[in-house]
Amino acid sequence: MNKEDFIRKWYNSFPENIEPYEIQQNIIEDHIRDFEEGDIADRLFKFKSYKKQIVFLAKIRGGQWNINEQKVARFKNKILNNEIPFPIVYDKRKASIIDGSHRYEAFKELNFEQVVCYIGQ
Repeated sequence: MNKEDFIRKWYNSFPENIEPYEIQQNIIEDHIRDFEEGDIADRLFKFKSYKKQIVFLAKIRGGQWNINEQKVARFKNKILNNEIPFPIVYDKRKASIIDGSHRYEAFKELNFEQVVCYIGQ
């Protein structure tokens, strides 16, 4: 599958709008410690809803969080096997990734120009 088809399939795999608690249900397993000890819940629940958009990678500010290269490699492998990940969750006001830094890095390393994001509204 080429990159444009992958992005289209990714976009069509998720609802147009989503509530913060629905995102939490999708990410809590990977972020239990962040929910217990960190501020991810504050950042996530700052918005009442999230709207799905295709965003150019160049418009997203990455590099804000510690990156585990093994996780990035796992995401790259999944993408190369056409597995559809959860969209990147993004705070446009702060230009900050709420969830999805490893996915962002994987798509960047695979030279994708665009990614699917849920943008806080």
